[in-house]
Amino acid sequence: MLLKIRFRSASSVAFFAAVLAGGNQDAAAGTTSKESVPFPAEEIHDDFSGPDEAVTDLRIASNRWPDCFSNASAVTDIFRLEGVADRSDHEKAMALWKWFRILFCPKYGAYYWEEDETGTPRIVYDGHKIFTVYGRHYCDGTAWCMVDLWRAVGYIALD
Repeated sequence: MLLKIRFRSASSVAFFAAVLAGGNQDAAAGTTSKESVPFPAEEIHDDFSGPDEAVTDLRIASNRWPDCFSNASAVTDIFRLEGVADRSDHEKAMALWKWFRILFCPKYGAYYWEEDETGTPRIVYDGHKIFTVYGRHYCDGTAWCMVDLWRAVGYIALD
């Protein structure tokens, strides 16, 4: 069994090494002295990040689930998962519809309202936002999402 452990600081490494080594064992009593194990200082964390260590645009994706970062990545992954990337348009449409029904609920939805820059509430028409943030809508919101997905692949789609 392989155990992978990530340490945040050098004091954590020293603490873990001392625990594994068992500290200073008293031969007569067979116990470990508490003074020999250095405990890490509380609330002191190694959180320095230099310019070469900064992580940007980090995304976690599964190879068994569509990456819905964008409409294009979602459709590309759906076609990959179903194995229809080089097949007919009908098979692509069926694969897209299958995963769209898994990822999106066309029941019990509503119109979603968000404030614009002036603070005025407006209906959300962005299909990708409805698809990835809200996850449900009435029939017209469902159409907005599906149209955006089809257009992301390069097909002509009308609402």
